[in-house]
Amino acid sequence: MMNADANAMTEKKKHETEFTVTDRRRFSEEGASADEAPHPAETEKAQPASAPPGETAAEAGAAAAAPPAPSERAENTRAYQESTAALDSRLRQELGESAAPEVFQAGFNHIVEPLYVTALVQLGFMGQEGQEQRRIDIIGARLSIDALALLQEKTKGNLTAAEATLLEDALYDLRMKYLEVANALARAVQAPSGGPNKA
Repeated sequence: MMNADANAMTEKKKHETEFTVTDRRRFSEEGASADEAPHPAETEKAQPASAPPGETAAEAGAAAAAPPAPSERAENTRAYQESTAALDSRLRQELGESAAPEVFQAGFNHIVEPLYVTALVQLGFMGQEGQEQRRIDIIGARLSIDALALLQEKTKGNLTAAEATLLEDALYDLRMKYLEVANALARAVQAPSGGPNKA
């Protein structure tokens, strides 16, 4: 009788010491939003604890992370185009049929302008209204300018004259502003904190 009670107590203790780990990441390993991804506890219940016979855990993981098939990519593109066409139709109803079609289309300026504006903010030339002290991110600005330079290099020979001019002007302006800020920062570092000491 004592043996049976001891075994029952051991079993009870085993169950009491078990704990659950809750995954609170905002995205799953596959990149899906946590709102769309199934809860890890549900996944554990739905799937067997080990990989199927003859398949290692690494092989099972590789299969789960396989890139989409060409047919899936084509379906994705088609669904996107249908969705944007429906949105354009609704916008025309709101704005009238005379609304310029280019308003609804992405142009080269939609690639250049965000990087240009980002660099201006990082250099302290733009910021929120009423903000007295603008934070300068010289490294971030350099990366934004270099990204535009990389875009220029990769698109060489494929741009219209207007697009090439837009990119060249943006780079020239940002490089001038970068040098202005970099020189000002260098002077501030070199200047003595108390200012010139006159006898």
